[in-house]
Amino acid sequence: MRRIVFELTVLMAGLCSAVSVAQTLKQRPPAETQQQNEDLPASQKVSESVDAAPMPIPMSVGAGTPIKVSIDSEVRVRKVGQAIQCRTTEPVYAFDKLLIPVGTVVNGKVSAIDSVPKMVRTMQAANGNFSPFHKYQVTFDRLTLPDGRAIANKAR
Repeated sequence: MRRIVFELTVLMAGLCSAVSVAQTLKQRPPAETQQQNEDLPASQKVSESVDAAPMPIPMSVGAGTPIKVSIDSEVRVRKVGQAIQCRTTEPVYAFDKLLIPVGTVVNGKVSAIDSVPKMVRTMQAANGNFSPFHKYQVTFDRLTLPDGRAIANKAR
């Protein structure tokens, strides 16, 4: 039994030391080798992509992305096309860049007012509610950032 424990211990120690020595880092060549690199043919040159400038990535919020907003004041919806103004309640990020901060003013319009089915209207009237709840659809098409910049929806 002692022999098996000893062999397992030696085996584990050997594996651990092999793993710890397996990774080594190479040092960068000195600047003099860059001069020598220019004299070499194109197929043997060392890549210089590390020195290239970072490429900017255009960031945008895709259509249909949910953005939490709250209505500034109470609004009585009367007709299609009526203006609605809200403010964002949560920020919107892309990677680590802030695209839409909290408090951004969001402007939109009522795009549709759904009718109430007759059965629902009748049941609500029987309960004493003569103005049943309608479903509204609102389309937001303009953002005004806190710094004053306005962003319009490009899809229209």
